[in-house]
Amino acid sequence: MNERQNPSDLLLRGGTLIAKPCDKCQGVQIKYMNKIICANCGNEIKQGKIDSFESDYVEQPQTEQYKLDIDLKEKIQKRINELISKIGYDKTMSEEAQRIKIIKLYYSLMRKIDS
Repeated sequence: MNERQNPSDLLLRGGTLIAKPCDKCQGVQIKYMNKIICANCGNEIKQGKIDSFESDYVEQPQTEQYKLDIDLKEKIQKRINELISKIGYDKTMSEEAQRIKIIKLYYSLMRKIDS
């Protein structure tokens, strides 16, 4: 990620969460502008590798897709819980507002996985 962009900013600009975890840290990844970017460590995968990843991902049996969706939902729920536990400890109201905005975004993503 350039200058360590905020993952929620990438999602708000049209990025998409993907189910496959980061190869380096097992973090949640976001596909944005022909790259897959880890929201946790910032690891980037360029376009050439994305194409092969997507074809592998699409060919997975539905049961495997279901497992990946469940894993992603569990990771999102864990992250939501972490963010909620830190509400009230931010130094400024804008930091807290950003935290709440990210929580709302994660809930929205979980609903999309369910549909």
